[in-house]
Amino acid sequence: MEKFVLRGDAAAALAASLVDAHSSQLQRKKRQRQTTIHHGDKVVSEEHVQYLNEELSEAKTSINMLRILEALEQVFISLEMLEKMRIGVTLTRLFRRAEDSEVQDRTKKLLKLWKARAKKAMRRRTRRVETYGRNYAE
Repeated sequence: MEKFVLRGDAAAALAASLVDAHSSQLQRKKRQRQTTIHHGDKVVSEEHVQYLNEELSEAKTSINMLRILEALEQVFISLEMLEKMRIGVTLTRLFRRAEDSEVQDRTKKLLKLWKARAKKAMRRRTRRVETYGRNYAE
């Protein structure tokens, strides 16, 4: 049993290496948390959504519209993003002005998905306000 016990400088060196390894491991975990998961999907930057919003506003052909809609279907857009970027307004406008039925169908499908997601988030937000107060609403 005595051969497994460390004393003196050996014990101090082992303790220091364990602390260093643990702190570097914590730093890596923090970095991963900041960049990845939100409702099971990848977090999207506002710049990317703003870019897609502008492209959708300027799109003339149905092929371009479909490509942008396909990109929007791949992206998770939260309630906060919908409120801030106002991309739902752009989609509604596109739905009304598009002549291609496929563009209208995909737009309608995307709007329904986002509306359901927004209602769910609003319910969650309301529960948080009721439980914790206004400070935890956002």
